[in-house]
Amino acid sequence: MLCKVSKDFFEAYVLSTVDEINTFLDAYGMNPNDTGKLILKQLRLSVSVEEQINRFISTLTEEFPASSEMSIAARRICEQFQPTDFPIKDPDRVILDYTEMEYKIFRVLELSRYGKMISTGFSSVDEFINTANTVLNRRKSRAGKSLENHLDQFSQRMN
Repeated sequence: MLCKVSKDFFEAYVLSTVDEINTFLDAYGMNPNDTGKLILKQLRLSVSVEEQINRFISTLTEEFPASSEMSIAARRICEQFQPTDFPIKDPDRVILDYTEMEYKIFRVLELSRYGKMISTGFSSVDEFINTANTVLNRRKSRAGKSLENHLDQFSQRMN
């Protein structure tokens, strides 16, 4: 990873383990799709995006809202920072942006709900496994529903 520090000075970092990579991605609210490209603009927006995500989470009255509510929030946040022009020139990119934003929201929500539990540890292996299974099952379920929600909304907007 190259980081521009000043006009003529760069710092280079090598992230060689999966843990290092995941820690970096999590710290900046990124996912693997954000790699391999210039991320300066994304990082500049991240503070505002993060604020919007935290605002959304602060309004929630339940632990995890319905998938449709998360999808609506993701589209709303995306539209604030990158309004979609019609006709849409790259519909695949728009769908990916929506699903990536929803994933970012979901990760921040997970951290707010499970962060303390994870940092303090578990009383037994069974408690750890049950929590891990709950988290993994919710992630798998949400991923499919997220794509469905965005495709459905996208097709409604196109008609």
